[in-house]
Amino acid sequence: MAELEETGAAHRRSNDPEDSSRDAPRRLLGAGGDTTKADMQKIQHPSNNGVLGAPADWNQAELPCGALPITRTHVGDLPAVVSYWRPSVEDLAVLNSGGSIALWVLGATMPPVNLSIEGA
Repeated sequence: MAELEETGAAHRRSNDPEDSSRDAPRRLLGAGGDTTKADMQKIQHPSNNGVLGAPADWNQAELPCGALPITRTHVGDLPAVVSYWRPSVEDLAVLNSGGSIALWVLGATMPPVNLSIEGA
């Protein structure tokens, strides 16, 4: 599968709770728009076997939603979807100084999720 173009730029970071929620959906969907946070970049992984796009009824003008390369797999008998993300040098510096990774999901609840580190 062809390498996907990565978008976004490193931005100034802020610990202000107001900043962390203001444009969260735009960051979540790869639309940019937040001047205080950098989006961790989705990457193409050798195991990828599909691409997720916006839902059929999604309003791209209101909140753009980009393509996400995925791997469809199973955890036991349960279907699962995996996407891969690579932190920037700036992300690593924030993490190494005690920062955290925030998982944002649009909606009123959180589906079962997992964050893990995969070797190079």
